[in-house]
Amino acid sequence: MKKFDRTETKNRKILDLEKIGFDDFYIAGFQKIKSVEDSKEMQTHTDMIEILYIDKGLQYYKLGQKELMLNGGDILIIPPEKRHGTNNHPEDTANLFWIAFKIPKNRNRLLNLPLIETKHLINTFLNLPSCHFKGNAKIATTFSKIFEYYDLNEKVNSKIHLTSLFLQLLLIVIDASHKNKMDNSPSQEISNIANYIKNNPRKELSISYLSDLINLSESRFKHRFKKEIGIPPGEFIMRNKINYAKENFSNYDSIQDLAFALEFSSSNYFASVFKKYTGSTPTEYCKDTLS
Repeated sequence: MKKFDRTETKNRKILDLEKIGFDDFYIAGFQKIKSVEDSKEMQTHTDMIEILYIDKGLQYYKLGQKELMLNGGDILIIPPEKRHGTNNHPEDTANLFWIAFKIPKNRNRLLNLPLIETKHLINTFLNLPSCHFKGNAKIATTFSKIFEYYDLNEKVNSKIHLTSLFLQLLLIVIDASHKNKMDNSPSQEISNIANYIKNNPRKELSISYLSDLINLSESRFKHRFKKEIGIPPGEFIMRNKINYAKENFSNYDSIQDLAFALEFSSSNYFASVFKKYTGSTPTEYCKDTLS
């Protein structure tokens, strides 16, 4: 088992819950990833359940043998002994919350609940209909309150508030798992637009042009596209261009030629967008793929 990373930075906050007296809730964290970072190595945790909530952004994740794309508002439940990580995908721009709690052994109790309630909660988490599902606004609010009430100088008061918040969080997550089952099938018209974008990476595609194709207002089109595909249409277009670039560097005489072919205004702008979504500049990427 790999231990949880407790490193804190300006954009990464860790709550060591054992320090304020919790034996069952182990660690909580929040991270604001502003630019693409190195991939997160695959790992497992023994006798522990982790809740990962994507507040904003996008992450590619592997859980066991499943490859998942997690969008803003998604929850991922990581069961004990299940290998997980970004699986060579760089960590994408996102706001992430996570918390891990131990599965009580023998007759130990979770959050001091009676044994029957403890067993019910643990069994419910171990037998959820899906490990990946949509959350709701209450989850982000509850996570935020957990960070608000964590206070090493007021351990007793802090623990009382956090005990209540942890139980609320578990119940909200369970409720969301039954109400918000993932439906990964976009409507036919949005699917057609997504395919059109994929098939035309070298075109300059405006939101107004795409929305006109299916007779929607721009605001309605952007709302539906993000809801059904998972990311805004502008970002989908850019990611598609970068995917095309990664596969076609060798077909162009220079990076500048490829940038202009993809309708970027300059090679510098292309390089900045490429690095945003891959973590490397085009030059670095070409060197790595050729080495």
